[in-house]
Amino acid sequence: MANNLPDEIISEILSPALRVSDAAFSSLSTSSDPSPFMTFSESPSAYLVVSKAWLRVSTPLLYHDVILRSKAQAQALATTLTVNPALGRFIKKLRVEGGYAISMHKILQNSRNITDLFLSTTVDSPDNASGLCRGLPLLDPVRVIVDTGYPWSMGGKAALKLLDTLEKCIPTWNKMTVLEVSSHFSDRLSEVVARAPSLETLVVWDEGRVHRIPSCIRIIAANPSLKRLRIEPARSPQNDFQANLYAEVKQDKRLMALWDSTNKSLVPTGDAPSPSPFVYPPQLAADPVQEDAIWSRVLYFALYRDSSDLRHPGLAPILVCKKFARVGVPHLFTNPVVRHRRAVANFASRLESKPELGGRVRSLTLTISPHGDMTFRKIITHTPALTKLDGGLFCRPITWTAFSDLRESTGASLRSFQGIPVSKATSPVDSNLFALFLQVHDFNWDSGTVFKTGPESIPADSFSLLVNLTVNTFDASFLKVLSHMELPSLRTVVFAATAVGGADFFQKHGAKLQKATLSSFQLEDPALAIWRNCPSLTVLGVSCDDKHPPTASCLKTSDINPHLERIVFRVTPYYRLKQKHEIALGDSSTWTMLGKPALKLMEAVEKCIPIWKKMTVLQIPSHFTPRDSQPFVAAPSLETLVVWQEGSLYWVPQCIRIIARNPSLKRVRLEPPKLLKESFNDKLYTEVKQDKRLMALWNWMNESPIPTDDASSPSPFVYPAWLAADPVQEDAIWSRVLYFALERNNSESKDWTRPSRLSPILACKKFARLGVPHLFTRPRIYSSKIGSFGSQLELNPELGGRVRCLTIDHRGEMSELKRVITRTTALTELYGFPLSAHNMEGVLRDQ
Repeated sequence: MANNLPDEIISEILSPALRVSDAAFSSLSTSSDPSPFMTFSESPSAYLVVSKAWLRVSTPLLYHDVILRSKAQAQALATTLTVNPALGRFIKKLRVEGGYAISMHKILQNSRNITDLFLSTTVDSPDNASGLCRGLPLLDPVRVIVDTGYPWSMGGKAALKLLDTLEKCIPTWNKMTVLEVSSHFSDRLSEVVARAPSLETLVVWDEGRVHRIPSCIRIIAANPSLKRLRIEPARSPQNDFQANLYAEVKQDKRLMALWDSTNKSLVPTGDAPSPSPFVYPPQLAADPVQEDAIWSRVLYFALYRDSSDLRHPGLAPILVCKKFARVGVPHLFTNPVVRHRRAVANFASRLESKPELGGRVRSLTLTISPHGDMTFRKIITHTPALTKLDGGLFCRPITWTAFSDLRESTGASLRSFQGIPVSKATSPVDSNLFALFLQVHDFNWDSGTVFKTGPESIPADSFSLLVNLTVNTFDASFLKVLSHMELPSLRTVVFAATAVGGADFFQKHGAKLQKATLSSFQLEDPALAIWRNCPSLTVLGVSCDDKHPPTASCLKTSDINPHLERIVFRVTPYYRLKQKHEIALGDSSTWTMLGKPALKLMEAVEKCIPIWKKMTVLQIPSHFTPRDSQPFVAAPSLETLVVWQEGSLYWVPQCIRIIARNPSLKRVRLEPPKLLKESFNDKLYTEVKQDKRLMALWNWMNESPIPTDDASSPSPFVYPAWLAADPVQEDAIWSRVLYFALERNNSESKDWTRPSRLSPILACKKFARLGVPHLFTRPRIYSSKIGSFGSQLELNPELGGRVRCLTIDHRGEMSELKRVITRTTALTELYGFPLSAHNMEGVLRDQ
């Protein structure tokens, strides 16, 4: 098929692969990036050997842009042009980054059609520029780029000879209309350029250090043929370091006349701010109902907080105007978190004064219990649609009267009750109170209340939707009451480390349990017979605390459970197992230091792995030892390996490489899930790419292997037809939506505990395209991620222009920091990194 294509079509196909971008060709040396061609890449000459047609078409494209970075390259090109001089006429753009001896004379002698010439005057002393100096008078380029290196770099004799040659050639180059130089271009050469006969455009490249008009600009501006002047890259006058520069430009009539029209917008003409590019849709302003609906949706994303997230959402959006306050405040009451007693009282008073806000409350978290039953009664009586009530770790018990009020007020809608202890009632209470909890899905009981256990007083259909039951403090009568209920949906139970008893409960409900966390006392109790009464268990947990560590005999049994997939030791918060208990459990992290443990738990696991036919998911920490990893290579049905990392990983953990040998393994992923560029540093990502097996297994999207059955209700929001018909206006509105949803204010940008909300940009490609630039407005970068952040700014320079406030914890190389600073051209605020006085001076000079 390729032979049937015209040469013009083949040329259009191959041009992107063989041409060098003009930005890379004209790039001058900087302190952080000496040359864009220092990175390794495959030779494009491979395209020439595909076929004769490709050779014929690709040869002119290959020689169109020539980059010389070594003496060997120059010698090879000189030899080629000497043997076949016809190839020299294809060379249009030549970049020379050295002297390269006599070879350059042969090259320039056979390349008379060069229009763009890049010269570097930083020629090393051992190098020889004699051939280059002899060949330059033979040319008459249209565009010349002179790289004089760093301001502090000193040239040897070869560099001085090259500068002398340029002084003689520039006045004779009649076709030179464009000259590009660095801001520290020498005054000596500038005086020569001022006499260039055809110079029309002067481009001065600046790394960000210039805050006054360079002397080279004032000298070259005297050239009568000069028509325009540009400073690249274009910078905003709002930058304090550029204010003086633009003030001087305005004061000089000649410079104002020369200033490139594309840059005139950068020269401020007054104090008035530039108008916002966002145009308010007239259709929206004409329909107040639709307007409120859309802005309500905008503020929903901006103020949304998951019910499990205890952080306070940013309040800045509702402070914008009265409309935003009116539309946005109800969203704040959807999942409120009340943190202290005064806030509890204020929250209760607000609900009492505005009952409509109480109707918006779906989830309520009380990190501290209300003071007095009256306050609690006010809250629950004004939240009729409450579905989730949670308490914090230090939440004090509520009275039995308050719990009774909760049952009567919100029992019909409540789906989750967790973390709030209940004081013990003064006398035995009727067990029929649980019948009013019609929708409860998760229930946490923490009370020593005694119940009447007569079967006639216990409705069998109570807790019919209960799935997850957590029991902390309890009286034996509580489990007796539950044993008289049917509990058809019960699947998970969790008991504290102090739990004792419950034989009737497990005999009645054990067969339906899939996950159970029990104390060592319960596991060892023959009356409970956990292994026999709970045949469907897939996950077995053992509760532990400082006074009740797991015993060596808690897992001993002669019964076989064919469905068991995991055994988990759950430790009470703020408690770690003591060393002797770790040894008793055979903790592999202590083996090398403390010798052979009393109970070799991992050895027992090794024997079970081959017979666990249903084990498809394995979760391990990143420091899992090779000895412990080896048995899982033989797991017959293992499909997913989940590795939990406590911090940044700098290489592929050994446990992953070992378990990856398992032929049944299909995917490997890291937890907690992060964006790809945040999950890996450069070294780990390189290791993954170099291993074909890991590349095939790696789960880039971090999907959970465990499916969920929770179906979300359909959204009541109807997408406006007029918005879908106007893609430009649609993008503008959604960009504004994502701005509020992703914006981080000043205090949040310095708060290292607040991750940005990334869920909106993961919704679809449109949201990613419109939302990612907003993430770069106030980025927060850790030291280990600064390299990846700098790479992102290099690949997408427009993102660097979005950065306004940068918070960074940097303790690495200064070159990495400068790499970021030089690309954040509009940076106004910088926080959070320790620097020496010398390094601080360098950073401030750059920005």
